[in-house]
Amino acid sequence: MKVLLIHKHFWPDTPPYAVMLKIIAERLDNDGHEVTVLSTQPSYKSNSSSEQKIESFGAKGIIRRFALINKFNQKLAGFLNFLYFPIKVFIFILMNRNFDVVSISTAPPVLAGFFTALAAKFTNTKFIYHCMDIHPEIGRLSGEFSNSFVYKTFNKLDSFACKNASRVVVLSDDMAKSLQTRNELAEDLAHITIINNFALPSNLNRDNQEQLNSKYLKSSKDIFRVIFAGNIGRFQGLEDIILAIKGIGKLDDFELVFLGEGKALRSIKLLAEDIPKGMIKFFPQVSVKHAKELIKDSELGIVSLQPEIIKYAYPSKTMTYLEQGCPLFVVVEKDSELSKFVVDNHLGFTADSGSVNSIKDALIVAYNQHKESRLDRESIIQKYLVTFGEQNQLDTWSDLYRELEHE
Repeated sequence: MKVLLIHKHFWPDTPPYAVMLKIIAERLDNDGHEVTVLSTQPSYKSNSSSEQKIESFGAKGIIRRFALINKFNQKLAGFLNFLYFPIKVFIFILMNRNFDVVSISTAPPVLAGFFTALAAKFTNTKFIYHCMDIHPEIGRLSGEFSNSFVYKTFNKLDSFACKNASRVVVLSDDMAKSLQTRNELAEDLAHITIINNFALPSNLNRDNQEQLNSKYLKSSKDIFRVIFAGNIGRFQGLEDIILAIKGIGKLDDFELVFLGEGKALRSIKLLAEDIPKGMIKFFPQVSVKHAKELIKDSELGIVSLQPEIIKYAYPSKTMTYLEQGCPLFVVVEKDSELSKFVVDNHLGFTADSGSVNSIKDALIVAYNQHKESRLDRESIIQKYLVTFGEQNQLDTWSDLYRELEHE
């Protein structure tokens, strides 16, 4: 089949989906499909206003890129590109009607899916809607789509994309149920497929040959290190983690590490100012390879979300922790698929999202249990390989495209 994969960012840019899409594209190319990737100029060429020449990969794969709007301040350019990228994709599909399947993720949210679905409908092309998260529901919780008119409009646009997709791919059963409970979609989405993400490869950054700075390492092998690695954003509920640490009090062999950047970093640092010295550390973003080294040397990896978010998203850091054999400390609703997965498979500890006391109590249990016996890291790695391993997930993608080829 002739396949068009679309995303705002693509290799050599390093956002997680940009890298994952490269791996999926290479697999589909190896399967014999003619794959075209439509994306934008890499970030290091973001000032280029001209079309980039066509690139190639694999046996038949090609990459087509176009420049985003960058002539205004960052905020205005971001808003304009929120509209420009989906419209550009829409026009591209209408002018290139030879694709059998087009696929796009939820970036930018709602409009990317809607315009791609509309173009696919006009061109009688099969459409895969890869929902890495579910909007506008997440936007409502974050406040971005809090206006009732905007929310209702975006809900209708996204529902149109879901209804007109040949397949809607989500990351979890919770996400599938959230789509199915949209009023007008309750009986229509028998075409939902669950394919979760896999851990990103380590060889993404040019600094992979450099050694990890010793200041990031534990001062002693006896330190009980709890790590949060990734974007320090608004949805993680990390303030409750800090408050729970305050409630625990001083522990000489305990440390909480935040590894990464994000909009909530400054407020988290301010909240943590009166925590006993040495119990909390903030490290900037490092290469994937180095991040995995730090995760592997940690006793717990935090996966935390604000209440309700787990219905519409599934944190990809989960896979990275498990790949390194790092036990999980999951702060989400206890009835969620993720929380049950951790408990049923003895992969770590869970706490209730939004409850400081629950987080504090679970951390104390984890700390005390670690003193007695460590969780079996090798069994954690094996569970990752079986459930989220790259080859297994790619096989599922291959099967999906094979099904579409024969429909």
